[in-house]
Amino acid sequence: MPDTIELKVKVSDKDRIKAYSFAYDADRVSSENPVLPIIMNNGSGAFQVRPGEPGRLIWGMRGDEGGSMKVELLRDGTVIQSREKSTIPPGETRAIDFFDITL
Repeated sequence: MPDTIELKVKVSDKDRIKAYSFAYDADRVSSENPVLPIIMNNGSGAFQVRPGEPGRLIWGMRGDEGGSMKVELLRDGTVIQSREKSTIPPGETRAIDFFDITL
């Protein structure tokens, strides 16, 4: 079993989203296992997870109320989790969403 597995996050179908950012938060955050920002380039980014260790992919969005975007989590090119519309709630201009991950 590998020490780490590479996952990719992909953003598409943005509607009234002005900015977004992603981070991976391993379940046991420590100086050796910190919360890691994910560098996004043209709507996608990659990060490493440890097999068997729970973690969370977290993202923040800023835009207009009701703004949304599609978020997909991929392993080896295959979608393993998807949120068709991660949405900013009515009356808000920002929101946070997440996927729990254990591989």
